Amino acid sequence: MFTKQDIDAQDDSDFFRQILDHTLNGVAYCQMLYETGLPKDFIFLYTNQAFEELTGLRNVINKQVADVIPSIRQSDPDIFLKVDAVAVGSDPVKFEYYLNALGLWLSLSVFSPKRAHFVLLFEVISERKAQEEKLRHAEEIYRTLFDTVAQGLVYQDTHGRIISANPSAERILGLTLAQMQGRTSMDPQWCAIDETGAPFPGELHPTMVAIKTGKPVNGVVMGIKNPRVADTVWIEVFATPVFKQDSTEVDYVYSTFDDITEYKHNEELIRENSVRLKRILDNLFAYVALLDPNGVVEEVNKAPLERAGYRREDVVGHYFYDAPWWNYNAEVRMQLITAIHAAQRGVSSRYDVQVKMGNDLVPIDFQITPVLDSSGEIIGLLPTAVDITERKHLEEELNRQAYLDYLTGLPNRRSFMEQGEAELKRTRRYESTFSVLMLDIDHFKNINDAYGHPSGDFVLQKLAVIFWEVLRDVDITGRLGGEEFGIILPETPIDNAIEVAERLREVVAITEVNLPIGLQIYFTISIGVADLTDKSTNIEMLLNEADKALYRAKQAGRNKVSK
Repeated sequence: MFTKQDIDAQDDSDFFRQILDHTLNGVAYCQMLYETGLPKDFIFLYTNQAFEELTGLRNVINKQVADVIPSIRQSDPDIFLKVDAVAVGSDPVKFEYYLNALGLWLSLSVFSPKRAHFVLLFEVISERKAQEEKLRHAEEIYRTLFDTVAQGLVYQDTHGRIISANPSAERILGLTLAQMQGRTSMDPQWCAIDETGAPFPGELHPTMVAIKTGKPVNGVVMGIKNPRVADTVWIEVFATPVFKQDSTEVDYVYSTFDDITEYKHNEELIRENSVRLKRILDNLFAYVALLDPNGVVEEVNKAPLERAGYRREDVVGHYFYDAPWWNYNAEVRMQLITAIHAAQRGVSSRYDVQVKMGNDLVPIDFQITPVLDSSGEIIGLLPTAVDITERKHLEEELNRQAYLDYLTGLPNRRSFMEQGEAELKRTRRYESTFSVLMLDIDHFKNINDAYGHPSGDFVLQKLAVIFWEVLRDVDITGRLGGEEFGIILPETPIDNAIEVAERLREVVAITEVNLPIGLQIYFTISIGVADLTDKSTNIEMLLNEADKALYRAKQAGRNKVSK
């Protein structure tokens, strides 16, 4: 929580604004799309929950914005140019924009983590804009109806009765001079209150105190009821006694006052935004902490505490690098210390790292940036992180899929060839034997035509199961394409390879396949065998020899093994 002292000073106010710049509600990470060198569209790569709640747009990941908001290119063409300018290398920008396609005013911050990509951080400011428009309209009315004098000025006699007032006083108090004349500061119709909201005693009104003491009273803040507006009007009053000529007797008092309602509202807004910021931080799925310039934790949101089971007092008031997330490992802790030192010099850092969350090590995307005031001085540090466990799992799965055939689970051609070349190098190094089999399913097209492609896929999967049952763990199998498969038999001479091929052929021939459509069929395979005789041969050449042998097996009537 921010204290009132925090927001009273300009630097702390700048600090608060900087924090807001980094923790806006909605987040979208996007990639620009171009056509003839010009920005055509962009793809949503990531959005947070606040994005969906604020825009009403859901399930937008990997979709183009023109598909999500079909009218945007016609209604808001310049938004593409604005974000593209940042995506191609311009400095980060912050601006307000009315998005016609959604009918929303947005406060946007845009920066580019890499070329042709950008991050949008935004909050919806439609309500604020509407209020600003109302305020602008009201100000125009006031400028027309009243003088441009900023301060209200009221003269009161020694009984506190109002004698005269200027147009600004009429405006601020909401009364005409005729309505004010004769009223005193103690009149209950003012509905005066102090800053706590309690009734302001009439006898303590600055004018009455100045009359009684003969001394000026300065800077008294009070709220009064202006019959022309619904809300309380806040004024700061300065009362000065004027004495009779050559006398110490007070003749009258003049009071000047400023309408500080906007300041009070801003003060309340800052207080509310402090609370709001805390709520935002606590409701972010991301992990956020606020550090002082020395790296001591001043605030941390709930997410990392609840995820790890740590207490707030375990973290707040301590150096960030001594927090339980980091101090489980000296190398991880030192990496963080290096990043903190860089941030203290004005340099941001971002990297993936594993942190201690209770009993778990959790991968996070971590970054730490300096927070600057308006003069460029570092007034704090802002570390943020996102749990990337799912992303890491996805990366592992994508990596696995890049090397496996999706249907059979066997290595695909790329993986098979890479493993084959590695095994061939090992064979040459140790001068061992090496054989390969090429095989395909006899009359496989007839199976697809007669029973359907799903049944054909089932046969391919069944053959893969037979490979796992018959072959050794050291043998390498792969689906090379269609119904064609390759098998590498390390440390296996040609005669033994032929025996393996025959055993495989026989098992396949007697295996009953129960198709998903409820039928039982049998199928056969033809196999070509080749072995390593020339040390300069590569795996592609060996497979070519085995393929020729496979052709001979098929020419001999299929369901055959040939070398």
